[in-house]
Amino acid sequence: MIPPTHYRHSNRVSLLWLPPALAVCAAIAFVMAFVYAYAMVYVPVVQLAFLLPIVYGAGMGAGITWILKKAKVRSPFIATGIAFLATAGSYALSWIPWTYATYARADVPGLTFLDVLWPPSLISMIAGIYETGAWSIGSGGGEAVSGVMLGICWVMEAIFVLGIVPFVAHGAAGGVFCEKCDRWCSPIPDVMRLPVSAQRELAPRLDDRDLRVLTEVPRAQPYDNPFLVVDLAVCNGCGETNTLCLAHVHRTQQGNREHVARTYVVSHVLLTREQADWVRRG
Repeated sequence: MIPPTHYRHSNRVSLLWLPPALAVCAAIAFVMAFVYAYAMVYVPVVQLAFLLPIVYGAGMGAGITWILKKAKVRSPFIATGIAFLATAGSYALSWIPWTYATYARADVPGLTFLDVLWPPSLISMIAGIYETGAWSIGSGGGEAVSGVMLGICWVMEAIFVLGIVPFVAHGAAGGVFCEKCDRWCSPIPDVMRLPVSAQRELAPRLDDRDLRVLTEVPRAQPYDNPFLVVDLAVCNGCGETNTLCLAHVHRTQQGNREHVARTYVVSHVLLTREQADWVRRG
């Protein structure tokens, strides 16, 4: 049997660690439903209300995936699916505290939290918000988004929350796992920088694990943009699982912030311990 040349996830899960990890994910989803609901009601700046769904979805996707990685879930598909379901459940649950907080903020008399726990009552209260607008409950009027436009806002909110989860979760689920040591390998980014002009020569030879090409091309200059960067992932235990990646990096300035776009040209070529040490020495 020919040994593999590129790392692939085993897509295994730990039956020992998965149940407690799911319990922690459920607890986080429950707590974040209340945090998000009250943040949406009491946010002081309207513009932040448009950012909160994105922050909420991205935070849930990254956080749930991080917990699953700690539980040794090696399947990006499973991690992404669990993160999506946990976020969807949390968002659905958030309607209960959101409805209560919306009415409580307007000092509606006789309101108790039990009112929103009874499904027919909850539906009736949400219908009231739909008709009059979230900011007009109990005020006898006021200009607030209601009706069809409010329904569209709710649909867009759900899209913002749930649409970003797969992208964030799948990205966070990456990494290299050493099955022999039963742990994640340590990433070593930016081992060396190479000029983009060498990409046509570097990519096919590195895919074939011909590391000599790294000594045959010049290094990138500090002012080069874009450039190529070599990243490693190494097992600090047995040392048998090591990978090399070659990424195309392009930096752009957007106001006072720098945006870095990274695209992998060569992805997770398997190396021996000696080869990984040789690359690290430059």
